[in-house]
Amino acid sequence: IVDITNWVLLETGQPLHAFDYDNFRPRRGLIRKAKPGERFLTLDGVGRTLSSNSLLITDGETPVAIAGIMGGEKSEVSGSTQNILLESAYFDPATTRRASKELGLVSESSYRFERGTDPENVVFASKRATRLIQELAGGEVLKGMVECYPNKVTFPRVRLRSRRVSTVIGIEIPKEQSRDILTGLGFRVEGDETFEVSVPSYRPDITREVDLIEEIARILNYDNIPALERPGGELVTPLPQEQELTRAISGILCGRGFFETVTYIFKEPGKYRVFGGDDGFVQLLNPISEELSILRPNLTGSLLETVNYNLNRYEKNIRIFEIGKVYFKTGEKEFSERWRLAAAISGHRERRHWSLSPTPVDLFDLKGELEGLLERLNLPDVSFRPKGEAIFEAAKGFDLFSEDQCLGEFGKIAEEVLEAFDIKEAVFSFEIDFERLLKLVPRERRYQSLPKFPPVDRDIAIVVDHRILAGEIEKSIRELDLDSLEEISPFDQYVGKQVPPGKKSLAFSIRYRSPERTLTEKEVESSQKRLVQHLKAKFGAQLRS
Repeated sequence: IVDITNWVLLETGQPLHAFDYDNFRPRRGLIRKAKPGERFLTLDGVGRTLSSNSLLITDGETPVAIAGIMGGEKSEVSGSTQNILLESAYFDPATTRRASKELGLVSESSYRFERGTDPENVVFASKRATRLIQELAGGEVLKGMVECYPNKVTFPRVRLRSRRVSTVIGIEIPKEQSRDILTGLGFRVEGDETFEVSVPSYRPDITREVDLIEEIARILNYDNIPALERPGGELVTPLPQEQELTRAISGILCGRGFFETVTYIFKEPGKYRVFGGDDGFVQLLNPISEELSILRPNLTGSLLETVNYNLNRYEKNIRIFEIGKVYFKTGEKEFSERWRLAAAISGHRERRHWSLSPTPVDLFDLKGELEGLLERLNLPDVSFRPKGEAIFEAAKGFDLFSEDQCLGEFGKIAEEVLEAFDIKEAVFSFEIDFERLLKLVPRERRYQSLPKFPPVDRDIAIVVDHRILAGEIEKSIRELDLDSLEEISPFDQYVGKQVPPGKKSLAFSIRYRSPERTLTEKEVESSQKRLVQHLKAKFGAQLRS
């Protein structure tokens, strides 16, 4: 009997189950949802705890099978079985899969029901098995069949554009050929240029236009479709902006001599407390060990671990970066994760060479790499402001701003932080909020024609309060909107005997140029005079003679 049900399963794709009907008390067949916590002994001898996600076949009172998955031990067919109840059914794929995964139980039946069986095949498979039982097992078939089909399954009609077939496959396919192929596969095709295709019940996998195109390509034989050397047409999908930016950053930094790292997100809390306590740590409920019990709160720590690993193996010149996620608490039971970009450098500026003296990297090397990256990304209005965080040495930590938004930080890592990671060499690093960076990086790059007229350069040196930043003065000059101002850049800072205490001297190079004509000396001097008056009024600046 069991062999016959298995044979019909392989022959028709329809799972069947034979019950020992004498074990039904009362002799009924009802289907219901399992009760939460209900226990059931399956054919494999395992007692299972069920939830309301499972369907049960019952005799009206006692469960006899988990619907679509496995029968029960108490109702299985044995050598003493005299009367059989044959069950053939169609069960919802999602319901079957949910119960199968929850129970960790996969069977030949569940495998097929999860993927969708043919509801129109239920009666045929039952009759086929009945006939084989009659012929091979000497069974006597009783008259009649109990059938319950309350919600008839409807089959989709899919719209297929004949021109779309040729576009996707890549060769010209006459619409008549597409119609003949689909008709030969059992589909009913109506229409002319745009087909309305009725999907047969035994093809639950066909739900979209592209599914029908795949069927046509399969019958044509993929070997008969020539391969194109390059992609084209509507199938070329542009990369998401975050993926474009990730590739751009990786390409730029690798081109500047950096190596990309990919590190574990599980970390040891002891090391990371040096970044400011453990209040924001995301603790794992069941960690592998204490050393891997939190999710990393930043990428800088991951890079410092990589620096330590390389220094211990006598790799002294280190330039590394990573793009990855960090995790932190935002409330009592609330958590957040964000993408970050971080980089670290240590060692010497150049590779060892007989003609060069080894020069250690410093803060300006890191700043140059950061500025080079942001310039290539065309990030607007970049500025740096001093930072007082303990992660960096005093006066050697800075916040990175663009359009008055703080994007990240960079500087020389403080001694106490390096000690926590057992590093004895100087390390410089930056860490940027990748998601904020993504919003500010322009997707389009603008170009302008080469200038036709010569520039006029002027230098200016001013004495200001030592707390005023060069970046503040530069930004203020740009906002002044001077006629023909093209470029401004600081090139010198002086603190010493020739300036009063509490003051410093800053020098700027200023370039003027008109796109329409050559500027006159009078025009340049007028702009320069206006600039000096503005600096005196806003910053109390004095020209340095």
